Amino acid sequence: METINEVRDQGVKPPLTVADAGDDDAAQFRQDLENRDLTYVIGVNSAHTAFTIDIHRTAPHRPTKAPALDRR
Repeated sequence: METINEVRDQGVKPPLTVADAGDDDAAQFRQDLENRDLTYVIGVNSAHTAFTIDIHRTAPHRPTKAPALDRR
């Protein structure tokens, strides 16, 4: 964020900010970009999840009994 602040202090607003998934606190980094009204693209690692605002989580279906085997 320090580099972004230095550029902005010189009167430059980048049209797009690009970052990798390596930031330790990605949520705070994204919030800082939002607070500065910057358009951004950030890579994510496989541990990230994303949900819509109206998500309804349910437990997966688990059969109560194993299906019978066809032994013809």
